[in-house]
Amino acid sequence: MSNRTCKNCGIENKKLLLCRRCFSVYYCDVKCQKKDWSAHKITCLPATPAVKMLDTKADSAAKIMNGKVLPKHENKNNEIDNEQWVRQHSIFLDANNIELSFNYIKKNHPLVGCSRRVFPALTAIDTIEQLASYADAVTVACVERLGTEQMPNLISLKKAEIKNWNHTGVGNLAYIAIHHSTKKIRTQALAILEKWRSLVLHKIID
Repeated sequence: MSNRTCKNCGIENKKLLLCRRCFSVYYCDVKCQKKDWSAHKITCLPATPAVKMLDTKADSAAKIMNGKVLPKHENKNNEIDNEQWVRQHSIFLDANNIELSFNYIKKNHPLVGCSRRVFPALTAIDTIEQLASYADAVTVACVERLGTEQMPNLISLKKAEIKNWNHTGVGNLAYIAIHHSTKKIRTQALAILEKWRSLVLHKIID
């Protein structure tokens, strides 16, 4: 692909970024991609393995990602800011469609939705903001729907089940407690989170 022209604004530049899904168009950056997405999504079909191989070799120096022209968000500590990642990929996600968002995240997220490769030890004194940073990308993308649908199940959990939550489970709950739009859901999530803190602090098990 020798003619590198941004499909959105028409600018020619050797450093244009390639859409990795179809391997057929270039963009200046994510802003241009978003502006053109309503038109491009009609023809943005997955490329064949042969096309991918040719274009990947031709653009080995380009900063390209699977299905989009977006920068990586994984830092040197192998951590991902899932809020930033979700914002950058928002045109591919649906806050009201958990399955669609989950499938996209599973295929395209560098850590399959997780915020870290290695998590620090969980403690009862971690702030709610620290805990919320462990939320997975699906919860960040679909916090309203997940919070509303999952809260009845979370309320009915036994102490042993709550105490054994991993980082992502605690992070998801903390994220709901901070970001859900309904005060009742936020209050319920916060109450369960405080129960978890108590169990971790005092090592209470049924």
